[in-house]
Amino acid sequence: ADCGDGMRTVKSIALVNGEGCMPEDAARFIFAEDAAVTAYLLGVPVVAYNWSINAFLEIYPGAQNDSVADMVDVGPIWESDLETIASTNPDVIISNTWFPDENEQWGKIAPTVIFQSEDSGGGWREMLRAVAAIGGNDDALEEDIAVLEARIADFRSRLPQPAPTFALMMLDQDDTMFVWNDVIFGGQILTEAGMKLAPGVLGPDEAAKIGYPSAYNLSRERLGDVDADWIIVMPGWQDDETEFYEGPIWNSLRAVQNDQVITATF
Repeated sequence: ADCGDGMRTVKSIALVNGEGCMPEDAARFIFAEDAAVTAYLLGVPVVAYNWSINAFLEIYPGAQNDSVADMVDVGPIWESDLETIASTNPDVIISNTWFPDENEQWGKIAPTVIFQSEDSGGGWREMLRAVAAIGGNDDALEEDIAVLEARIADFRSRLPQPAPTFALMMLDQDDTMFVWNDVIFGGQILTEAGMKLAPGVLGPDEAAKIGYPSAYNLSRERLGDVDADWIIVMPGWQDDETEFYEGPIWNSLRAVQNDQVITATF
């Protein structure tokens, strides 16, 4: 694409239409979804302290660096008002097809580069490479990918057989469980490492009928549908989730009974 004077083209299968336009001298970035964590770890100058970075640092406080002090806390970016977003003076906003209405509004503040949803974005490697290309940290990322690939291979070599099953979930605001399948980044990693998605978790086509290709909401009463050997729980939206996780339905799950629940983040 001809991005015009002072702009550069970023090409990646992970982006809508395979490419995006952004200022050549961009120095202030907003990531409106969980790619913000990748950008933060790569040293891309992220100016918004968004929900995914917050969740990541709560679980991995040792990863915090001085750049957090200079970020504006905007919470869940799709719930922030335009004035708050504009106050960060971003040079470019990197978003996702999950937020079509917001993307239109954000485009009035700064150029936007839009990621495709995970089911059509070329896999976790391409998603990471696109973030690195946007931030100009391509070389550093390839070293990190090689390290992660080695860790995945090591994990797979030590995995017991038959391969254990997994489920990825998060308690949503309406007291339902938000369940991801193996289209999401973490699901891709786990399946590549040899684990298997719990049989009851809906694949992309079925999930899209009631939610998104990569995720959907499941009522508390239906949690048994996604019973798995291992459950990975993401931080949820509720301030106090104790009641849910001490309830009889949750405690009836095989992973809970076998103490095989992991708290992780995006």
